Amino acid sequence: MHVCCRPLLRLARASQIKSDDVMGLMQPLACREGDVVSPASPLAMVKYIAWHLSDLRSLLYYFNLHHVLIAISTGVRSMRVSVQPYYKMCMRAGMGALLLAFSTLTLNAPHAQTSSSDGYRAIERGDYLGALYFWRPRAEQGDAEAQFMMGWLSQYGLGLEQNFADALRWYQKAADQNFALAQANIGVMYDVGMGVDQDQHQAGLWYQKAADQGNATAQFNLGWLYQTGAGVAQNFSTAAHLYEQAARQGNGPAQFNLGILYDDGKGVTRDLDHAYMWLSLAASTLSGDGQQAAIKARDAVGQRMTHQQIAHAQTLVQGCQDSHFATC
Repeated sequence: MHVCCRPLLRLARASQIKSDDVMGLMQPLACREGDVVSPASPLAMVKYIAWHLSDLRSLLYYFNLHHVLIAISTGVRSMRVSVQPYYKMCMRAGMGALLLAFSTLTLNAPHAQTSSSDGYRAIERGDYLGALYFWRPRAEQGDAEAQFMMGWLSQYGLGLEQNFADALRWYQKAADQNFALAQANIGVMYDVGMGVDQDQHQAGLWYQKAADQGNATAQFNLGWLYQTGAGVAQNFSTAAHLYEQAARQGNGPAQFNLGILYDDGKGVTRDLDHAYMWLSLAASTLSGDGQQAAIKARDAVGQRMTHQQIAHAQTLVQGCQDSHFATC
């Protein structure tokens, strides 16, 4: 199966990567806008974009998914951080656009100690063997962050052969120490069947462990499972609760989905003011196509509101932003 190049260019441009740089990467792949490439190529693109973002350490923690994407479907009024391989997403009927979600996903990444900075710097400059030599001994000594990083390096084949079984083994070691990021990644591996048989029920159990520690993306992913009834009994109320937890941490996709639930009255009492509020917040958090989708959804809600309701909703938005989502 093949994938589309065109969305990849859109992804890079949304991440403010120079199009010349993007095409330079694609040239060895004989990929031009509108062409197709092999399923392995999107990962190369993702890696390339990744190393050009300013906050590498945060990016590593954003990468809790094999391909961190938000799927915006014209037929489904919700966002999902995709846990499906890119090529499946690209071929899905009704797909409107794809948006790389580096800047919109927030995982409560632990503050790396100064002693760990050399490991991240090695990755930043593309010295994956150096990163491997830095992290492996620490991981073997039982350091949970290092075990997580060994899982991440194994998952993406950086400095060593890509090996999902090894990735899962290292993540498991970190997860056994209650390391939320590793728990979330194990959830993703079960969610997509990466190195294991796909088991969304098991994915939900791992997402729950990370969500209980405040991991926003795990909360979002688990919310999606409850919204769709994948691996768990469908429960819009639980989905809304999880989305709200993530939304209050600035997770744009969760803000979007929560706004839609308020508009539809699913899992929450229908409330156009709060629908408008959350969609407005999503519009300010997301970028590119995601931002445009949030704006359109917000404006559609606004067309069914009075001027007084909109003014009130805008006051709610300002209060949320001023309090960093504490009073939403």
